[in-house]
Amino acid sequence: MAEEAEWASRSCRTFVLLSTTMHVVLTFVAPSTDARQRLVDAKPATHRTPSGEDVYTSREIVGLGKNYLREANRKKGIQAYTFYTRLYLLEALFDALKAGLEPMNAACSGAGGDAGAGAGVGSSTPSDVEARWAHAKPLLRKEFGSKSTAELLKEYEAMMATAAAACEKSKAKDARRGVKIIPGYNDVHAQASSNSVVKTMKARSAAVQAGVGQLVSRL
Repeated sequence: MAEEAEWASRSCRTFVLLSTTMHVVLTFVAPSTDARQRLVDAKPATHRTPSGEDVYTSREIVGLGKNYLREANRKKGIQAYTFYTRLYLLEALFDALKAGLEPMNAACSGAGGDAGAGAGVGSSTPSDVEARWAHAKPLLRKEFGSKSTAELLKEYEAMMATAAAACEKSKAKDARRGVKIIPGYNDVHAQASSNSVVKTMKARSAAVQAGVGQLVSRL
């Protein structure tokens, strides 16, 4: 049997690093909701480990190919896709409010405040913000139901802090591995807290915290 599909168990920290790097340019990239749905819609497993854990193949999950996937990692994959899908949607809302675009309107109930409440908080390219908001807006209700704009902003703040912490944790894990296998690793690698990607993510999280406070106060 082929090796287990590790992308599910690693996807959370991998996407943190990829999306953080991309955010230096602009923003998080939307994860595939189709990929998440394939994990959710997995057919009943026909194989099990000696301990009784379900094991999936391409017969049960479309796209696995010759790999296999244990139940624990299927759940981790769903969690990772859900986290970053929601983070993408919340960032689109946050940037739309900063740009002074109309807030939730029909996307989620319970929203309040005028369309220009967030104008002047931070900076983004309006055309990019508008395009992402047009894509994200109809998906917000599916993910968050009837949460208010203020609730969503606070959730975005918390999720950004989580993502920043996960980024630093991932780099620290890489460093621990590097020290074990590469002589002089620490001589040519910065500590996790000093890594440029980690610093960018922390700075982004801090900016979001400040921006959310301003936006919520104006709703």
